[in-house]
Amino acid sequence: MRSTAVTVLSVLMLAAGSASFADDTPVSITYDHQAINSGATLQVVLKPGQPFNVNITNTCERQFTYSIHGLKTVPRTGAGAPPPPSNKLTTRVLSSTYDSQYGSYLVTIEKNAAPDCVDDAGKAISLNTVDIVIAVTPLEWEVGQDAALSLIPWTSQKWTTQATTVVTPASGSTPAVTAQKFKVVRDADGEDVARASFATLTHLYAPGRNNGVALAFGLIDNSAEYYVGWSWGLGVRNSRVLNIVGGVAYTPTSVLPVGVEEGTMLDNASALGTPRSVHTLRPFVAFTATFFRTNNNSAGKPQAPADK
Repeated sequence: MRSTAVTVLSVLMLAAGSASFADDTPVSITYDHQAINSGATLQVVLKPGQPFNVNITNTCERQFTYSIHGLKTVPRTGAGAPPPPSNKLTTRVLSSTYDSQYGSYLVTIEKNAAPDCVDDAGKAISLNTVDIVIAVTPLEWEVGQDAALSLIPWTSQKWTTQATTVVTPASGSTPAVTAQKFKVVRDADGEDVARASFATLTHLYAPGRNNGVALAFGLIDNSAEYYVGWSWGLGVRNSRVLNIVGGVAYTPTSVLPVGVEEGTMLDNASALGTPRSVHTLRPFVAFTATFFRTNNNSAGKPQAPADK
C-alpha cells in the first residue's frame, strides 16, 4: 500500500559561505526508510547543473524498486552480473543533476513482490511504498527594487545675522569710530535634524545571503541625489518584510553664498543673501520593503517529468 502521509523535513544545504562551492560538488539528501516509513518532502538549495544524491537509508533493496523523476537510469559498471540484493537493510543512493527549469523532483520507492527484509534476529521488517518530494530553492542572486524612505542629517544648514557693535580705536588724529555691523552666525535652532525623502533603491544579495550592496537614486527640488550603501534584509528571500540600509549619499545641501563665511561682518543684514545649494557627501539610513523582484522562485516551476 502506498503511503499518503507527508512528513516535511527541512534539509537546507546552504550554510554561511556555501555560495562559493563548485558546481560539481554534490549535495546529499538523506531519507531513513525505516524511521520515517511514509511520504516526505525534503527541501534543498541547488545551483543549476549541480549534482545531488538522495541517500535512502535502512531500506530493503530486494523488496523495492527506486526511481527519481527527471533522471534516466544509470547502469551499473564493472565486470560480471550484479550480486542479488541483500535481505538486510541497506542504503540506496539515487543521483541526479539539478535542472533549473524544475521546481521539484519526485523520488518513488515502489514495493515489489519480494519478501520483507529481516533484522539480525531474523524478524521481518515491514516497509511501505513511499513518494519523496525534493522541493528545490534555486541558489540564485536576489535583486530587489524598493521604494526607500531615507533620512540624511545636516542638509538644511541655516544662517542668520547678529547685530554687533564694532569699535575702531583712535589712531593719531583720527578719533575712535563706533559702527553697527551684522555678524554671520549659524542658526542651529532653525535647522532640521535630518531631511526625510523617498528614493528608488536596488539591493543585490549573493546566493544564500540576507545582506549586500545597495544603490539608490532620488530627487530633491529637481536636483538628483545618489546613494551607495550596505543593506540587510529581514524576511523571506525575494519578499523581504524590511530592508535596512546605511551608507553615504551625494545630495544637495545648503551653504552660504559665495564670498560670505561664518563670522563675516556685513554692513547690513540683507547682504547675507540666500543660501545656495551644492552637492556634498552625507551619511544616510534608509528603510524599504521589497515590492518588486527580478528573480523567479521555484514555486511556479513545474515538477520534473518522470524518465522511465
